[in-house]
Amino acid sequence: MLIRLAARNMVRSIRNYLAYFLTVLIAVTLMYSFTALVLSEDIMELSENMSAFRGSVIILTLFVSVIMAFVISYASDFIVSQRKKEFAVYRVMGMEQKTINFMFCMESSMLFFCAMVSGIVLGTAFSGNLIDYVMGVFDTPHKYGVNLSVVSIISTAIFCLLMQMIATLRIVRKINRQKIIDLMYDAQKNEQASIVHKAKLTGLFFLAIVLLPIGIWLIWYGLTCSSQMAWVYLGLALIFIMYSVLRIYRCFPMMLAAAVNKLGKWKFEGTNLFLLKQFVSRVNSAGKVMAVVAVLLTLAMCTIAGGLFMGASYKVNIEGYAPYDIAIKIDADIPDFEEELAYISDQVDITDYVDYKLHESEEIPDLPVLAVSDYNHIRKQLSLASVDIGESEYLVHCEEIYKKEALNQIKEQPLISISSHELIPSKEAVYTEILEQYWMAGDHGYAIVVPDSVAYGLPTLKSRLIVSTVPKAPKEMKRELEHVVSMHLEPFVLEGTLSEHTTIGVMVKTWTTANSLTGYTIISFCCLYLGVVFTILVGALLAFQQMAAVSRNRRSYTMLHKMGVASKEISKLAFREMLLFFAAPVIMPLIITFLLAGVLNDILKEQIMALNLILKYTGLAVMIFMVIYSFYFVVTYITYKKLALERV
Repeated sequence: MLIRLAARNMVRSIRNYLAYFLTVLIAVTLMYSFTALVLSEDIMELSENMSAFRGSVIILTLFVSVIMAFVISYASDFIVSQRKKEFAVYRVMGMEQKTINFMFCMESSMLFFCAMVSGIVLGTAFSGNLIDYVMGVFDTPHKYGVNLSVVSIISTAIFCLLMQMIATLRIVRKINRQKIIDLMYDAQKNEQASIVHKAKLTGLFFLAIVLLPIGIWLIWYGLTCSSQMAWVYLGLALIFIMYSVLRIYRCFPMMLAAAVNKLGKWKFEGTNLFLLKQFVSRVNSAGKVMAVVAVLLTLAMCTIAGGLFMGASYKVNIEGYAPYDIAIKIDADIPDFEEELAYISDQVDITDYVDYKLHESEEIPDLPVLAVSDYNHIRKQLSLASVDIGESEYLVHCEEIYKKEALNQIKEQPLISISSHELIPSKEAVYTEILEQYWMAGDHGYAIVVPDSVAYGLPTLKSRLIVSTVPKAPKEMKRELEHVVSMHLEPFVLEGTLSEHTTIGVMVKTWTTANSLTGYTIISFCCLYLGVVFTILVGALLAFQQMAAVSRNRRSYTMLHKMGVASKEISKLAFREMLLFFAAPVIMPLIITFLLAGVLNDILKEQIMALNLILKYTGLAVMIFMVIYSFYFVVTYITYKKLALERV
């Protein structure tokens, strides 16, 4: 009988709890989709480091389940607040408290179970899209399929059970502490706003206004300085910005009330005065919630934007990390790479290769020296035009970010001396194409290119091999090539001509790309996952806050109707009130998000090697956020309108 009663109550009340149902539905869909993604064998085989992606998502899902337990608890508070009179009647009729608890647990569990099952069903379809997308990122052919994973279902069910248990225990304890008189009349109590001395509040507000630009500046300084204190600066920046958002929105009711009093005649037109008083009252009573919501909105937008543009910049720069099909470095002088070339030719066809040396000069010990013929052969590997320099000229090849520094150095000291040769800069003294200046064609982002007659008379510093192949060398060749290089050097080590600590390295483009894309996947997907969760958390908080005011606002709207205000006008009034309530917390997070994006875009534009990439993806992140946020607004308004305006 109790189960039938709980089921009937759930069906009867489901329209009132639509925001709760959809929040759990979206959360479970995300949890299942990401769990199925990282448990997919196809995804795990993409690179050696994909296990890190799996671990990151599982830890993040555990964190999400704790966050969602808070949301469910908050939703349960709302449900109980709407049904306190009903629970009081049950107790007056003689129903035991444990029976009421059991019935409520059954009712909420049924609603949660329906949302969970629906979320898993949606997740099976959505996870297929996620897998397709990741496979596309890795340029790996894949056919879309509905991804129904038993392990994923069990994992998601465990996380959901954890969420529901935490929420149920919290709400049952709260019901047990309620007296019958509280259950009967608690809905009629006014929500009290915290009272703070006006002077103190004003002082804290101006402190927050000052700390915000300081926080933005600390981010700029922390990212541009080379100090070991950079992380401290960035940590302080985060604290200052979050405190500013929190404090400004805690002061928001005071500022709003002051602004309303200065609106003059406008506030007395139509129902504007009623709207303003309703909004000021709601903001004043929900000041703490609005402040927390603003902080969460800032985190949500910044997290989504960070995931998108960090992932995108990661992908843009992959070509710079691995421009060659195969590259081998040995930080010593060896006669040749015959053994390595023999192994590679057995696996794939070699279309071209260059075996060259990096030389060193006593006059400029910090700059590796490269012969112009070897330099041009490297450029040929990348389909770049060759360059010419005279017998008494030199040029510098460096990363784009060092170009200005190199030009200034050449301007200050154009003439250099290398092994009794006096050299002047060539007509175009600095080149910046991507040659991989840390491993293969230089050191610390630089190399100096001189005539062959100068370079070949210098001591050899390092040996290098670059190979172009058809088809692309498979990523499995990396480990095998490392073994071949080690075996090649072993006789030199045994006879003492090479140190056993000689640095070697093998770069296979397909391996580097796959593992770099793993980093892109981890950053992008985890940030998107967390950002969307923050967004639905915020949407749910605002929805439940608005729904909690239904009883009081229903009386206000009924009074307006009796005073002769048309139903259509009252409906517009409710819409405008809710729009203001949802829009107010978004303003400052939007400003901060775009300010941070502008700072990062200016600092990292050269490293990212793409124009305005950060601003572009920040705009995309805000669009994603606004779609989810608008969805919650629409759902909340539909439910609110049915409950608050049912008698109007």
